[in-house]
Amino acid sequence: MKKKLLYLTCLLSYGLYTNSMNAQTMISFEASEGFSTGTINAQNGWYVTSDEDGNFISEQEISSAMASNGTQSFKIDEDPTFSPQTTPVMGGFYDFADPLASTHYTIEADFYISEDGGANFQMAIAGAVNYIALFQFDFENNFRTVETVNNVTNWSNIPNLAWQPQTWYTIKIEVEGNVTKYYIDGTLARTGTTLSSEQFEHMQLTHDNWGGYAHIDNIIITDLNSASTYNPEKFEYNVYPNPATNAITIAMKDNSRGLDQIAITDLNGRTVKTFELNKENEITLDISDVASGIYLMRITSQDAVETRKIVKK
Repeated sequence: MKKKLLYLTCLLSYGLYTNSMNAQTMISFEASEGFSTGTINAQNGWYVTSDEDGNFISEQEISSAMASNGTQSFKIDEDPTFSPQTTPVMGGFYDFADPLASTHYTIEADFYISEDGGANFQMAIAGAVNYIALFQFDFENNFRTVETVNNVTNWSNIPNLAWQPQTWYTIKIEVEGNVTKYYIDGTLARTGTTLSSEQFEHMQLTHDNWGGYAHIDNIIITDLNSASTYNPEKFEYNVYPNPATNAITIAMKDNSRGLDQIAITDLNGRTVKTFELNKENEITLDISDVASGIYLMRITSQDAVETRKIVKK
């Protein structure tokens, strides 16, 4: 007989291992960040849902089966020990020691959903007590967010868009004061109202245990109040090879823009190398002196900034 899951270990409770946020924080679940394959529970501050007896759920794991970049990702999957749930309370959670003291920031992550007709998969960000924003892939292939209309808060589908199974999507939530913007693969899909004015300090990646699984990778949190060159305009570019050994090439797809600066930072936010450029459309950079590991590459073009995870072999 399946046990019923009564509650999750968060929203919002704190006191487990936590980590601070820098101006830009990245979590990509790689071995170089200290993650190993198997349950994510208790790895680097992550924890999973527990039942009324204090037993943690299974099948919420660091996986090497696929990744949007690198070799590992976080996989949230059905735990057959438990029944389907009425809301997405099963999955992985992370608390930051210091709230992000910013009124303008983004959080983005790559999602791969195995199938439609199964579970609802959700990304949520919250403060100490209340949710700030929620995004969901529902079982009927809708992208949807929580919106407040006429003082009533409820889920609302993003019109004229549908997600497809076995496809990687990049979801970004931008919070600026009381305005929340949701982007899908770099395109603004909805502008709504922030659910709470609390500072961001808690993240949830969850499902409701109705079947199927999701891989989640490449989480990037950026404090835009401290990013003086930030502009929400997207631009397209290629980065190759990635992973790279001694050199890496950045090529703009729009030849009218040109590259202004490229900065490489480690996962602790320290700048490793900076390249000042002169509107080149394509440039090959020497990174032979950069230590092996995972880095963030910030690419600036006409005061717009894009970030890409790179791997140095």
